Amino acid sequence: TKVYAVGFSGQMTVHSLSTPYDLSNATQDADDGINWTTAYASEGGSDSNHRIHGMRFNNDGTKMFLVDVTSTVGVIEYNLSTPYLPGSASFGNFFATPESTMNIQDIDFDDDGTRMYVIESKSGRASSDKIYAYKLSTGFDTSTATFAGSIANFFDAAGGDGGPGGMHFSEDGMKFYQVTFVTAYSDKNKVFEYDLSCPYGIVLCE
Repeated sequence: TKVYAVGFSGQMTVHSLSTPYDLSNATQDADDGINWTTAYASEGGSDSNHRIHGMRFNNDGTKMFLVDVTSTVGVIEYNLSTPYLPGSASFGNFFATPESTMNIQDIDFDDDGTRMYVIESKSGRASSDKIYAYKLSTGFDTSTATFAGSIANFFDAAGGDGGPGGMHFSEDGMKFYQVTFVTAYSDKNKVFEYDLSCPYGIVLCE
């Protein structure tokens, strides 16, 4: 019943849906006034100016994760005193992802938060885009994350074009979805669906 979007300039737009997953009846919530490019900046080793490209919540909505692609690239973890309400956030942790040498665009987790995935891309560098996997000893706690490995992004094999801009796993982890974007060619902005051999089986099959 909620839809969230974060812009490059730091504003987060939240819409409420009177019918779950039905965008035709969306109404915009009041702006909480938080600028996420500067909110909680320079805490936990992050830089002083964030540029947010992706976001996720944990399973009960008490944690929110934003991807920062500026300077010190990484994942910002927030604690929410009210589930799924970004305006109730307090800084939790900053997890740098130095393995990525390009812009990380999105983040996702497995079902219990013990595996975290980030996807990278940069204009004109599609052939070198990667997906990175991390293991968390405590679910959805990025302070316990360690690098597990990476793979070259495979979307070109499915006829992709442009750069990967977002990703998501199905509820059972057996499907993986990517959205790609080409700034100058909207007809090439597509969603790709992949079948996985094991749940959340990118880099790791456990």
